[in-house]
Amino acid sequence: MASRSLLGSIARRHYSTIRPHVFPGKRLPHAKYGGRHTVTMLPGDGIGPEMMDHIKRIFSFAHIPVDFETVELSSKDVDETALEFALMACVRNGVAIKGNIETKFDHPDYLSRNVEIRRRLDLYANILHCVSIPTIPTRHKGIDIVLIRENTEGEYSGLEHETIKGVIESIKLVTKKNIDRIARYAFEYAVVNNRKKVTAVHKANIQKLGDGLFLKVAREMAQHDYPQIEFEAMIVDNASMQLDAHRLSDAVYTTLTEQRLHTADIGGSEKTSVLINNIIENLTVPLVQAEAH
Repeated sequence: MASRSLLGSIARRHYSTIRPHVFPGKRLPHAKYGGRHTVTMLPGDGIGPEMMDHIKRIFSFAHIPVDFETVELSSKDVDETALEFALMACVRNGVAIKGNIETKFDHPDYLSRNVEIRRRLDLYANILHCVSIPTIPTRHKGIDIVLIRENTEGEYSGLEHETIKGVIESIKLVTKKNIDRIARYAFEYAVVNNRKKVTAVHKANIQKLGDGLFLKVAREMAQHDYPQIEFEAMIVDNASMQLDAHRLSDAVYTTLTEQRLHTADIGGSEKTSVLINNIIENLTVPLVQAEAH
């Protein structure tokens, strides 16, 4: 009981971090009958149906006034009938919860159910909150990042074809209108959730027109409409590196503090290969410790 109470105490202290956030923008009207809400449930594939059953149990136990309208939609449905039923249910009820739906990549005529749902319902903003939970041991501590991704354009346009045998052309379509929409959503999200900073992750150094336009729109919006929000732009390669950069720098520093491992260029006599092997060993140790816990 003591351990459970401690976990509960810790969870309460961190409630402000893991609570549901406020999402800006208009909502479709919720279906209400007798004070209850109807929510579309799409169980999907794999672990999806099991997870949806758990959700039903939790809602029932908590006496949440929600009735689920279950619509079966999975990767096994080749025809579009099930997809149309699912879309109608989502529009009718205004809110839906979806399990994983596998995308068949080996069937050229198969339309991804996930992409079609996003496109047909114009679900342009994908919001993912990555946050550390103190009672769960992880490689990285103190993480609290919200990723907001454009869902309908760019690489998700799905515009590709085979021009000649063995040559595939894939089109990355972007428009200023939709870039403006996703950028404004990110800034509004930051405002209503009291977030201090927005980072635009891009590849404008290579994709100078497509990602260049994205960067230009986001930067101008930050300057003119949201001066209270700190803004930065970061190339996607650097953004990925920053997520793990401290672990690498720690491993290098730990190795260099051992004088016996110094190579000739820094006053020692050890081989470079030995130095590198020790850095790799120091990189591995935190992972082993995390797994042990």
